[in-house]
Amino acid sequence: MVPEAEVIKVLVDVLQAFPCIQAQGFEIRISHATLANSILDAAQVPVEMKPKISQILTQSNKLTWTRARKIILNLDVPESVLTKLENLLQLKVNDNGKLLSKISSKLADSKIAMAAIKNLETLFRRLTVIILYFVFFYFLFF
Repeated sequence: MVPEAEVIKVLVDVLQAFPCIQAQGFEIRISHATLANSILDAAQVPVEMKPKISQILTQSNKLTWTRARKIILNLDVPESVLTKLENLLQLKVNDNGKLLSKISSKLADSKIAMAAIKNLETLFRRLTVIILYFVFFYFLFF
């Protein structure tokens, strides 16, 4: 996870180099395909519907949950599956550690999901260390 953290740090540095982007602010979204698939499995999404539902959910920054829900319902997904999916996805947390903790509690039975969560936890720890290192380095030498 160190290379991924370093790439993210470089991306942040590049984006911050552009005043117009920095003035607007930006958000970097990190996804994990294995964790996403584990969430779909836990919600009991039928295998044949996973690609389409994944595609809809990846547009979540463009769609409200209400709109995404309507689109998914039009695919003839059972209401029970949609309710499970909503329960797994509608976690209102602004802290990555707390978010992963909540997801862990909901997917604790899945070894694959837990491995993906550990992977993301490692990435977030590495990012914190890299960012703190660069801040320290900057103040030490500039």
